Amino acid sequence: LGTLIYEMLTGLPPFYSQNINYMYQKIMQGELRFPSFISNEAQILLEGLLTRDVDKRLGSGPNGGDDVKKSAFFSGLDWAALERKEIEPPFKPKVKDVMDYSQIDTCFTQDKQLESAPNESAMGAAGKDVNFDGFTFVSDSAMDTNKDDIIKNLMEGQDALEDMVRQLQGRVLELENRG
Repeated sequence: LGTLIYEMLTGLPPFYSQNINYMYQKIMQGELRFPSFISNEAQILLEGLLTRDVDKRLGSGPNGGDDVKKSAFFSGLDWAALERKEIEPPFKPKVKDVMDYSQIDTCFTQDKQLESAPNESAMGAAGKDVNFDGFTFVSDSAMDTNKDDIIKNLMEGQDALEDMVRQLQGRVLELENRG
């Protein structure tokens, strides 16, 4: 949820890098940073939702999702009215009919449709995907990393970081122009 909200507010995931190895390092160890246009309330919500320690993560305590709902970010939101679908959305895209996909980027609509599901799970038949080593559901021993590899990945990630800053600056300008 934290990653989704972060991306909806900024246009990019929280630990994005074009270098996938650097991105994995940032997910496991990087500092969570926010563009200047993100409100204090949103930052507090996102920090809670993106806490690495699952036991300390917002919404994972005994009150569950109620703690998320009580966040200052959602103050003023009538959750009961939302559940009853009584709240008018602030933006409704103009569509001609239920089959009008003109508001969806063509990069999502031009792919050829698959006729059936793949035979094998995307996670692999062995039940473990090495791409997820070191994430919260893997034992601590999987987090051992070679220092030289980290330094190499950090250096390679510099270009990706600069690209991200340029993309964020462009997004900010785009949002400012919309008013």
